[in-house]
Amino acid sequence: MPPHVPTLTLYGNHYNIGLQHGQKAKDRIQNNIKTYTTFFHETAGLSWPESRSRSDIFVPTLQRLYPAILDEIRGIADGSGLEFADILALNVRSEIALTNYENAPKDPDEERMQIPEITDGCTSLAQLSADKERLVVAQNWDWLPELAGGMVVLDVAISESDFSSERQANGNNNGRGKRFFTLTEAGLVGKIGLNSSGLAICLNALRCGAFDASRLPTHIMTRYILEHASEFTVAVEMIREVGGASTANMLMGDVSGRFGTVEVTPLGISVLEPASRPSTSEVESESGFYLKKGKGPLFIAHTNHVVTPPTGFPRGAIYDRPAANSFARLERITELARDDAQESVRVCAESVYARLRDQKGDPTGICRGLPANARGMERMTTLASVVVEMDVAKKKARGSVTAGRPCEDGLQKIEWEF
Repeated sequence: MPPHVPTLTLYGNHYNIGLQHGQKAKDRIQNNIKTYTTFFHETAGLSWPESRSRSDIFVPTLQRLYPAILDEIRGIADGSGLEFADILALNVRSEIALTNYENAPKDPDEERMQIPEITDGCTSLAQLSADKERLVVAQNWDWLPELAGGMVVLDVAISESDFSSERQANGNNNGRGKRFFTLTEAGLVGKIGLNSSGLAICLNALRCGAFDASRLPTHIMTRYILEHASEFTVAVEMIREVGGASTANMLMGDVSGRFGTVEVTPLGISVLEPASRPSTSEVESESGFYLKKGKGPLFIAHTNHVVTPPTGFPRGAIYDRPAANSFARLERITELARDDAQESVRVCAESVYARLRDQKGDPTGICRGLPANARGMERMTTLASVVVEMDVAKKKARGSVTAGRPCEDGLQKIEWEF
């Protein structure tokens, strides 16, 4: 049976937003704690109490960089009848589970140890139409099937009186960006979303040992961007300033038509943008599309591996641990964009959604299914799709969440619009 995702309408100051979240999603938060109790044990060798203790390291960082979110986490805990440490552990789940490797070139012993390939299997993309009138930002979110019962959409409006000082410090006082939608996991403060300034953000997990607890955790950073950023360039500078505690990719676009993808690491960021016109010497290009790099004219995509060379980050080298299917999915989503361009297919929400339905390479393709005989946390499937279409001329954005695998029928669809 396809999943059903509730929309939680939340309003007020950060604590009250959290309180409502906790009250309305209590059962789903409990579901997610159960799932991550197993997940953290399998990926990090930690019990749930140990995971809670490990998350404490981020409290001083959040107090310094984003104090309002601590109030919201306390509100979620109070509303759900849980403890602050439970909700904090959920919000730093990437840092707990996906950093347990050396940030060094892969050792041959890792192959013999058969370490399970556990990473959110997401495929994200952004494409601007040839006339530059429409921008589409989209993603398939692939993750653990147990999380199907733990998803929520948050419709958040932050009251003016609580619109936090860190936003003013970023020089963004235009009154926009205080309302946003996000598809996330119950108990988490953010993930994939769209804000009232017309900025959309997608998220790809990247498995890497680099770690810095003095920087923002991945899911909290997505929320920070949704709450505070008004456009792509502002979001990039915010990410550069606060930095990421672990490694992830954030693909973003705004209603001005500006877009790109940012590989965020504790050692700095790398901004990847669409391909410029290729020279005749660039034999890798197929009609201007670079399948292995996930880019083309007016197009960029990302999956679950670092595209930037290891030494391409400002403060040191980054070595990730991707699954093989990440490379295949990046090539395939770029190939589909190239084919649509060659056939003059109109760039719009519907045509991009059709690409997210693609099953080539099944079960580990773009529309992911459960691999046969997969065990425990090696099981992964597409949980939902998000597609946002922006009208660049009118500076309007509309989006939708489709709950379940987009290659199936009869799915719930949730509409967003600003």
